[in-house]
Amino acid sequence: MQSILTEVDEEGSVTRELGFDAGGKLIHRHPGEPALTENGVFDLVKVGPFSRTEMEPEEFDRLWVA
Repeated sequence: MQSILTEVDEEGSVTRELGFDAGGKLIHRHPGEPALTENGVFDLVKVGPFSRTEMEPEEFDRLWVA
């Protein structure tokens, strides 16, 4: 994977993941339909709460449904 985007809840758990190859093609989505993998990269990992984001939630949602 070239890059991965995650959505993190208030408790620091990753709730959604999107992974892209070097060409920008979506190659990983977890969870959701259509599922591109059975497991998440960050399953059971606490990443900690953040006070800022790299991207607005609406932009993540746009990529999620693309």
